Amino acid sequence: MILRRETTSSINLPALSLLLALLFQGCGGNLLDQPDPRQRWEESCNRAYVLQSRKQFKKAATVYEEALANLSASGSMRGERARTLLALSEVYFESGDLNKASSSLQESLKIFRTLWKPDKGGDLNREIALNLVKGMVLQSEIAIREKRLEDAYDTINSAFDTGKSILAPDHTMHRILITKAAILEEQGDKKQADLIKQEALVLASPMHYKDNPALKKKSPEELYLAARESLEGMNLPEAKVYLDSYLPDLEKQEPHSALLGRSYFVKGRLALMDDQFDEAERCYKKAIEILSKKEGKENNQCRIESYFSLASLKLNIREYEECIKICREAIAISKQTETTKREFKTESKFLELLVKALVRSKKLEEAETAIKERMALEKQIKGKDNKRYAKAITELARLYAAKGDLKSARGAYEEAIREREIETKVNPVFLQDLHKEYALYLKKNGLDKEAKEHFEKEKKLRSAISGSS
Repeated sequence: MILRRETTSSINLPALSLLLALLFQGCGGNLLDQPDPRQRWEESCNRAYVLQSRKQFKKAATVYEEALANLSASGSMRGERARTLLALSEVYFESGDLNKASSSLQESLKIFRTLWKPDKGGDLNREIALNLVKGMVLQSEIAIREKRLEDAYDTINSAFDTGKSILAPDHTMHRILITKAAILEEQGDKKQADLIKQEALVLASPMHYKDNPALKKKSPEELYLAARESLEGMNLPEAKVYLDSYLPDLEKQEPHSALLGRSYFVKGRLALMDDQFDEAERCYKKAIEILSKKEGKENNQCRIESYFSLASLKLNIREYEECIKICREAIAISKQTETTKREFKTESKFLELLVKALVRSKKLEEAETAIKERMALEKQIKGKDNKRYAKAITELARLYAAKGDLKSARGAYEEAIREREIETKVNPVFLQDLHKEYALYLKKNGLDKEAKEHFEKEKKLRSAISGSS
């Protein structure tokens, strides 16, 4: 049984686009490329993930710390803070700094235990539980390094019980059992340790299989799901082994299957992370070609994700016309689907990407039209579950500023501020940053009195947040 943190077809589009952007530096500096605090947090985390996967632990730790600095001191982003602290503790552990690893981990586990509701369902609650288990395993590994074997054993048993209760993925349970075996070996109980290792082998990832026949018993669908799980956990070598174990045969035996199309999407992401841009493009195009002829929600979602990945790739290698073409094609497809909130949000994300390409191509009039179209979509889904409307208005303000339209820019900035003020559960850093951005714009245009007013509001908000920490 292989379970994933999210639904079968879901890889988060915003996070994916940010990861792509971070793999290609040197494309920033445009008026619409100014990220909000949450986006800055996501960018830092994704950059740190890449550094961590390349074992550049010192750099990764610095970037994770940067990500934490972008989070609000309030409780509105506790989950994000806990995940970042957990990742930071892993980096410190790998680099041998057990004191810092333990300190970050304790804070992370405290938040996860508060957030997890054992009797509640849902993908988010499951993800919190899986992160809690992951943190407990790391806590046990730290205890082993520090020769606190009884603490390590108690903790790993708790991790096993929790993981079993939530049906944690195979590779998570494998890690738990291997850690437990390591503790028993340290305690001198080699016989029991060997028995647990045999139990773990049944759940092993392909990185541990070698010639174990259990791998051959898994179906291509199971191996595909395992590859996605490994990819989402940034375990890139493991994901490649999963793909290589079934993809060549699938290409020969079922060259037009939906599973092959979805597998090409995963292969494209892996190629991108290896800086193999031509291969990534080839895989995304193959995924789109195959899945465009397939029905079903999962296939359609993976096709849209392939479009988004390809468009992001083109944007960040400065092939703007290609990006524009791909975005428009994807938007046209999105308009043909059922108009649920999900489709509206997907279309809006393509419009956001399209605007960036248009701005970088100096097509400001077309960019303005695209932003307004995006605003219209966001307005239809505006509410407690959508915080992107104010962001779209802010982008329009920046566009007017670039065109030298002071009156329109001021109107858009002020509307964006009003929207941020009425949002519920919004990270307060968004509002204070918006006041600061507007103040700098006013000052640049000689409106010192109005600028001072917004600088003071920004300062007051910042002080209020600091006082609540």
